[in-house]
Amino acid sequence: MVQITATSSSKASQSLTLEVTQAIPNGPQDGSWLKTSQGKTLSGSIELSSNAQLFLVGDFTPANTGNKALHGVSGDSSVVKILGNDSATLVLEGVKEGMTNLVVSSLANPSLSVTLQVSVKNPQVVNESNFDSIASFLRKAAGHFTLFLVSAVIGLIFFNLFFADPKKDWLGLSLGTGVGFLLAAFSELIQYLGNLWFSFGRSGNWVDIGIDTLGYAIGAFLCWGAILLIRLIEKKKKAAKGPSVNPPDA
Repeated sequence: MVQITATSSSKASQSLTLEVTQAIPNGPQDGSWLKTSQGKTLSGSIELSSNAQLFLVGDFTPANTGNKALHGVSGDSSVVKILGNDSATLVLEGVKEGMTNLVVSSLANPSLSVTLQVSVKNPQVVNESNFDSIASFLRKAAGHFTLFLVSAVIGLIFFNLFFADPKKDWLGLSLGTGVGFLLAAFSELIQYLGNLWFSFGRSGNWVDIGIDTLGYAIGAFLCWGAILLIRLIEKKKKAAKGPSVNPPDA
């Protein structure tokens, strides 16, 4: 409530009370106001995995829209479940494989409504909803982990040749794993600084450092196990030949 008082030059005054209400949400009639929490505009059909969630928000106009709550109705809640109804963020949860229609509307302005066709897929099948997570897993497993595992094998072979004494194997293992950790930390530091200065979307991550170091450590121990096996085979071969006999002096 706002009260406005006007006073004339003859000292006559008049007061007026105004009630300021929240702006009614509005938006394009094509439904492009409905977006994911990452800002992606939804088309007429979307895909979900049966163990995935999708967060929806309303990008309404005007900018000072007061009530941004959404109301959703699922045609089949056994396929797609709606969480957080009548709030600013609507959560779609895939339950089982199937297809159903979903109607999402503005709670404050029901005339703003979008109908979506939701298809729920098996999580073992690569689809639009789980592609990013699968790609991230492959990048970390096949990229980070495997690269550092191979680096560890090469590194331990070098340390084994440098420290020829089998009693110093522990030194090669510890130094190799330490080098692996430093390489992992340095690569993540480069990503962190690059994102800080150039904002290219990649940043340093302690989890990635752990994955890289784990790959290096596993590679180092596998290589060490192979070296021990080779030594054991050579030792058995020498034992089978028996002690060497020097020829008598002429």
